Amino acid sequence: VEQVLKLTLFNDTEHPIAPVAATYRLPLLFGSFEGVRHVALINIGAKRQIFSNLSISAGIRNTPIYQAGDLFFAVEVDFMMDGKIQRLWVCTTRKQPEKTEAVPRDKAMVAGPYEPGAFQAAEAKWEPMKNPATLLPSWIRIPGSDNVKEFAVRLKIRVERAADYPFHVNAGSVKALYLNGNAIPLKPFPRMLNLQAGSNELVTVFAGRGERMLSVSKEGNPNLPLTIE
Repeated sequence: VEQVLKLTLFNDTEHPIAPVAATYRLPLLFGSFEGVRHVALINIGAKRQIFSNLSISAGIRNTPIYQAGDLFFAVEVDFMMDGKIQRLWVCTTRKQPEKTEAVPRDKAMVAGPYEPGAFQAAEAKWEPMKNPATLLPSWIRIPGSDNVKEFAVRLKIRVERAADYPFHVNAGSVKALYLNGNAIPLKPFPRMLNLQAGSNELVTVFAGRGERMLSVSKEGNPNLPLTIE
């Protein structure tokens, strides 16, 4: 389905307006246009209107980080009137449906807060994390109001074959690691995780709040993570 921006301009004066030029400023979702399109429009006669249709279907970035939240569009309309240069801004927004991917940002679960060292897997009450879609796929946002309490974050990772896979995390804030129910020593800190074929459960206990990287990848790029269920 072709996506088109439609602009209508009406000259409500007794004098013609000329020349008219429109500069469209588009959301990053429309990457092939680098965010800016310049369009020359015809003059607008007195008490007349003109129409402009701009196709924006080509080059749409099909990833949630660009599609998240309301899309904001703006058009600068430049023209001469009464011998003076004038500028009119026309703005609009479009609501976007939420989209998710099989990545840590969208599929991670969280439990807590806990006092330091108090996390017990058997008693954990897991809830979906509320991570902003504007985060990179490998990033999560730890909730909370202080840097003392701890939160546990769970990833369910599916792989086709058993192997060691690169592990990406802000190690300084990690207080405990569990893979398939087994505690993993933090010294030396693991840079690879040995995953079994099928589904794996990784639980990472973080201290403090804020944004953290948490990802397991196939080839070393944290933003191309293994499938998170």
